[in-house]
This record gives sequence, structure tokens and C-alpha cells, in this order.
Amino acid sequence: MSATQARVAATAVVCFAIVACNSTSTAPPPPNSTPPVGLQTDTRVLLGSRPYSVAVGTNNIAYISQLDAGTLAAATLPALSLSGSVPVGNTPTEVAFNSSGTKAYVTNQFSQDVGVIDVASNTQTATVPVSGNPFALIVAPGDSVVYVTTTADSLFGIATATNTITHRLWLPIISNGMAIRDSLLYVSTRDAGIVSEINTRSNTLLRVFSVGGAPQGVVLSPSKTELYIANQDSTLQFWSIPANASLGTARIAGRGFGLAQSPATQLLFVTTLEGGEVQVFSPVTRAQVDSFMIGGVVRRIAFNASGTVAVVANEDGWVDFLH
Repeated sequence: MSATQARVAATAVVCFAIVACNSTSTAPPPPNSTPPVGLQTDTRVLLGSRPYSVAVGTNNIAYISQLDAGTLAAATLPALSLSGSVPVGNTPTEVAFNSSGTKAYVTNQFSQDVGVIDVASNTQTATVPVSGNPFALIVAPGDSVVYVTTTADSLFGIATATNTITHRLWLPIISNGMAIRDSLLYVSTRDAGIVSEINTRSNTLLRVFSVGGAPQGVVLSPSKTELYIANQDSTLQFWSIPANASLGTARIAGRGFGLAQSPATQLLFVTTLEGGEVQVFSPVTRAQVDSFMIGGVVRRIAFNASGTVAVVANEDGWVDFLH
């Protein structure tokens, strides 16, 4: 066993008190491969009710959505444990923080509303009804608007000052991945094989990127000239924004779903729906540089601001803290 593998073996398994769990039936297999570049250890915490999405605020608070519990599990990084929960609506799906980490927003999918959370008190303080079942959301720069997609094939803009819908833009089918810079919003639509570029100031569709396949998670490069796309056609795509053209693809070990970029190394971490794997790619060489087999059904992944911890939600009943 290598020194790196020895560090991986130091995995912790803990039951979260608020959610019943059974270590004999839900405990995942231990990690068995080299951890991603820059991360040395996986601390694993059991969490029931199908953990799905994860977001980390600038204040190092992490929220993990639990589809079947109507709650968000909470953690305060760099502590590698769960510290509480936030009761929200029915089937909480995606979560996003404002820039200061004082507020969070959650799509309560089958309540057909967006929940507003006061982070200091871990309380959902308001809800904003929307047409259809909400899924993806993102907070715009400046924190004045939250954008959310729904099964009504629309993008809604919610004014955070009043918690009211201020505008609506039609999008094809269901859109479920988002990235934003300044006034440009990029939204992936899985079943249409496209990414839409939207001007949020004029609330208009500027361009359509015909990326093909079934695009899921999207990340905007620090230079704001490239878009990285986790695609369910088993590729990680690299797309030129100025040219609206492919820069190439990298094969991944299953259908691509979650995607995050490390603030520390700029490496791309993509989750795959099959095989329970997190794969790591260089955006410069577009080659895989590492992988981490964690088992289960890996969903979303998010980093803290320093890039020292990545939180991975696993629908099979646990959360991995890669650090």
C-alpha cells in the first residue's frame, strides 16, 4: 500500500443523529483508489433520505439536500461532520447561497416553490411559488435576483428584496445546469442537447450552443471564455464561448452529472451516474489526471472557497468530505 493509499484508508463513517441509518445495510464500500490531486483523505458520513445536491457558502457553511426528508443537512467546514438540519419543502433538489453566505435558496420541487433560508438560524423564512416543479437555481452577481428553472419550460427571475417573480423567459423542455458571469447566464437543457446563453439585463436569449448529447452540470472558466460541461453521453466537454464551438472532449467513466472546479488547483471534478466515481481533469491539457472511486450514486459536488474540502452528495445514503 502506498503512502497516499494509506491516508485514504483513514475513512470515518458516522451516523447523522437526525436521520435514522443502519450501518449494516447502508454503509458504503470503503474508497479503494488514489484520491484526487490536492486531496488526501475521504471522511464519510452516513446520511439517509437520498442526499442529492450540495452547496457551500463563502462562510464555509455547507447544505446538502435530502430528497425524501424535506430537509437540508448542514455542515460547517472545515469540520468534517454534520451539525444540524433545516426543514424545508417537499423534495428539496438544488441549493445556492448568496455572495455573503447569509442566505440560501432551495428548489422545493414538489412543493412548487423556492425556499428562502436564513443561514444564521438554519430556518426557511419564506417561500416563493413558481409555475411547475422547480429544479435548478443560481444567485446572480449582486444578490438581487435568483434564477430558477422549472418543468413549465421556463426560466424565472425572483427579486430577492421582495421574494417575488419579476420576469420569465421560455426555455425548451427542462433545464438543469447553470453558470453565470456578469449579465450572461448559461443554462444547460439535457433533453435538447443545448446550452442557452441569456442576457439577464434584457431577459433575452442571445445564442444557443448545440453541444449535443445530454448536458448536465456546467462550469464557467475563470477567464470566462470557456464552458465546461458534464454530459450524459459520457464526455466532459470543453466549449469556446467566443467562437461557440467545441474545443474538444474527454471520455469519462459513465454518464456525466455533477461538475465543480477546484478554487485551489483549477482542476475539474466530474461525477458519473454509473460506477460511483469522481474523475479529475486538467482544463489545460483536457486529460484525466486522477480519479476517486467512492461507490453508490454520486450526485452533486461543491468546494469550499479555499479548495481544501470538496463535499460530495451520494444518493445511496452518505456524504463524502474529500480533503
